[in-house]
Amino acid sequence: MKFIFPIILCTSLHTVFAAHEVDAPSQVPNKSEPKTRWSLALGTRARNFRSNFNMGAITPSGFSLTNNVPFNTGGKGDIGFFTGGAGSVVYDDGSVGPAYGTQPGNFGPDGSAYGTINSPSQLTTTGRFDSQQNEIFDLSFHTTSATGQSSSGYTPGGFKSSDSTSVAAPFIEIRYSIHDGPKWGLNLVGGYSWAEASLNSGTGNLGTAFNLNTLSTTNYTYTYDHFGFNSGAIGANSPFQDTQSATIFDAAVANAPNGYTQNTNDSQAPRKSVSQSLNNVNQVYLARGSANLHVNFHEITIAAELVFHLKDRLHITISGGPTFNVIDASLTTTGAWYAGGTKLATVSTQAKKTNIEAGVMGQAGVTYDISKRWFVEISGGYRYVSELNISAGNSTVRLDPSTWAGGIATGFRF
Repeated sequence: MKFIFPIILCTSLHTVFAAHEVDAPSQVPNKSEPKTRWSLALGTRARNFRSNFNMGAITPSGFSLTNNVPFNTGGKGDIGFFTGGAGSVVYDDGSVGPAYGTQPGNFGPDGSAYGTINSPSQLTTTGRFDSQQNEIFDLSFHTTSATGQSSSGYTPGGFKSSDSTSVAAPFIEIRYSIHDGPKWGLNLVGGYSWAEASLNSGTGNLGTAFNLNTLSTTNYTYTYDHFGFNSGAIGANSPFQDTQSATIFDAAVANAPNGYTQNTNDSQAPRKSVSQSLNNVNQVYLARGSANLHVNFHEITIAAELVFHLKDRLHITISGGPTFNVIDASLTTTGAWYAGGTKLATVSTQAKKTNIEAGVMGQAGVTYDISKRWFVEISGGYRYVSELNISAGNSTVRLDPSTWAGGIATGFRF
């Protein structure tokens, strides 16, 4: 497919000018006329492609942005102290109640209560003793109240970048000499060139997202005076049913003449303390991505070429004319979402586009005749082609095929 255009061009030009030569009146050859009007050159040309990438954001994928709190919330909250009666107050790690004096066989209220204790760790020594040298312990019970909040967010990303690359573009040119005098000549040139290039955006940020979850916990501690501690019994029988010791819930009654501590002021009223804690779980997601543009470029040239003969073997050429360019472009964009370095999902889009663009070229060169038929040439110039835009997904690339170009070739006359 690459050489269909030059073959057609060569055949057409040869047919036209061969017919012209047949119809022209015969002339006597002279020294100034070339032995042949046709020449063919094969070579390679260095040219450049430039691109500007505008990378768009990608939406979250592979995870969900949610406002659901992933914590256990609720709890008993601040349920207060036991205040007497035949009932009880149940905490997370035990209970207080019923009150002494409400059960069969009791003599009467004395400010103390029965209860249950789930762990020996709830009882701690205080260094306090009553008037009978009975040690007074702190007995603590606990409850909690937890509330949760959740928030999420997404910030689109995107970035801009540019890339350029220089490639070797093989070419073939066929010339027909319209005029060849002692000092100058004029050629009609038809050519075909092909190039392939890949350009890349580099990797950048295409978006960020987060899920933020906050658990707020309020911890309540209720501390009672406790008599008759039996750590062995509690440790072996947790939760321990406390029926032989006393938990003081009413210090005024307990310190009265008929109370548990019998008019000594040894008992203290229950105490409450409150503390709070926050637990934040913040998951951040990051999108990274890039794009790759692959180009197949075909150029057909029709140009007029002036040839100045400096010496018998050395010639200067100046040429210019229109170009017809077929640009096959393929754009692939790839993005991925990550959480803590782990890839969650990949998003890829692809688009293809073929444009036919008109252009213009101008160049100068030097030709050296190795022999009557073989020659080498070098050339340099500028080739203008309209820009091409191609999009895939949320990303767009602008391709600029215009370039300064330099080439080298070898050829023969026939």
